[in-house]
Amino acid sequence: VRHVGNNILYVFINDERAMRIIQKVRKIISRLSFANVTDLGFPFEEFSPYQPTNGLIMIYVAINLRPEQLTIAGIDLYEDPRGCYPDESSTPNKYTAAHDADRELHLMLRLLASYQGNLTIIGRKLRSEYERYIEENDETETPETAS
Repeated sequence: VRHVGNNILYVFINDERAMRIIQKVRKIISRLSFANVTDLGFPFEEFSPYQPTNGLIMIYVAINLRPEQLTIAGIDLYEDPRGCYPDESSTPNKYTAAHDADRELHLMLRLLASYQGNLTIIGRKLRSEYERYIEENDETETPETAS
């Protein structure tokens, strides 16, 4: 944490990780609003023994806040040729052994498809995966399937 802003909800994976960060920032901020995704019902059992990425957790929290409009940006599924992080090229741009790319993408797409508001996805790869997922899971009746 380099900067602690006002009116921001910080979300951590669990209380243990939250406390490590809060101990570091408590001298610069008197009140910090935070939650953890364990308490919010994140389906960690679907990932064992892997961990979800921060991007997936952010999408999970955003969807569960139920905003009228949601814009997802900056999630390239580790395929951007410019690297893993902006202005830093030494970190390989790929999922680490702690993460499972297929499980990540599947839950990410399920979450996005469940969103009821106005969704904008900025980023070619995630947008195309989402469109493919919606098309494959479209439950629109056709004359052949109608009863």
